[in-house]
Amino acid sequence: MTVRVSTMPFGDRYCAVFHAPGRPDEFLVDEAGKPKKFATATEALRQGRKALSPANQPALIHVDADPFGIRAWRSQKDEALRSERERVFGTSGPASIERAGRTIVIERRRRR
Repeated sequence: MTVRVSTMPFGDRYCAVFHAPGRPDEFLVDEAGKPKKFATATEALRQGRKALSPANQPALIHVDADPFGIRAWRSQKDEALRSERERVFGTSGPASIERAGRTIVIERRRRR
């Protein structure tokens, strides 16, 4: 259900009014049940919107546990990446190979 907040002037003061479809309009009231009056329409709107928002926002709880293993993954990421590059591209492979009785020297050049 959508509730709109607007203001209604009372002399030189303003009250916050809640409009909900299918229900009568309601005023923002104080402890005595009388409409709260504000000096400006902006302040009345601000307080009306504040009254609609949940008063007790759940506090964020700091958890030291790492249920998904993200911290462990981050700490091992660089080493795993280096070892995978070495495995795939063979940066530490042999400098020469034997083919048909001849020794062939392998040169690695970085080209774009």
